[in-house]
Amino acid sequence: MKPMKPMKPMKPILTLLIFFSLIPHTYANQDKAGYVDSLGRKSLPSFAAPETVNENSDILILGNSLTHHDPSNKVEWFGDYGMAASARSNDYSHQLLKLLNIPSDNAYVRNLYPLEINSAPLQRFSKELNKEVGPQTKTIIIQLGDNVPDAIDKTKELEKSLLGLFNNVFLSHPQLEVFCLSTYWGKSHVDQVIERTCKANNAHYIYIGDIFPTQNLNKSRFEHNGVNMHPKDKEMRKIAEKAFENIAIQQYKCPNWVPSIIINADTYQLNFPKYLLEYMCHNYSIKS
Repeated sequence: MKPMKPMKPMKPILTLLIFFSLIPHTYANQDKAGYVDSLGRKSLPSFAAPETVNENSDILILGNSLTHHDPSNKVEWFGDYGMAASARSNDYSHQLLKLLNIPSDNAYVRNLYPLEINSAPLQRFSKELNKEVGPQTKTIIIQLGDNVPDAIDKTKELEKSLLGLFNNVFLSHPQLEVFCLSTYWGKSHVDQVIERTCKANNAHYIYIGDIFPTQNLNKSRFEHNGVNMHPKDKEMRKIAEKAFENIAIQQYKCPNWVPSIIINADTYQLNFPKYLLEYMCHNYSIKS
């Protein structure tokens, strides 16, 4: 038997092709023409503002496709809520509302495409958002950044948009508590901009980038790889819990052990009224 010939080393071009084919679609932020978003589009669409049920809302939840995405045949997404959730009630916004015991009619949930990469519509968005903020509006969740390439020189438009939202909307209403979520896909350069901008404006920064590495991409799989990379129900729940814990501690002034009681009660479908949460935490902070 002839001895086997040693394998020839792969050509550099072939090696690169194999490497890039293994990179998740979500992280492929550049193509030959330039920008590509997390769903493979060369620009972010602009969605119409949601219809307002109440004149003013208790909470505004503003973000990208993780927060809300219209149905899109192009990416085989047919929901009208947070992308990759199995139902509206299972996206992070609505799971958070349930933990806070806020009716969905009292919440304003909106996709702010394309502010992550283009600050041009900022004035129009600011004007529309100011109409949604009233005396009873207490909480803002801002979740942007996942569609920004993870490079310092690519974050300028996002930073401009975040600063504009603070200056034009959030800081005009002193009763608001603002909570900024990090990127879901752990983009460190983008996260630095989010954290720095939010803390500079007395907002609270919540890191959620540790959730994606635990996600099973083969569970409840979607055909479109970009959609499939989004958080499913389990991950949506984790985002909601992180947001709730911070709201309970920072806004309601709860001791650290209270949020876990609420979360466990909700897990077993035991309703925990919002007024009781506020009463218990308020009394605790006064007594301590």
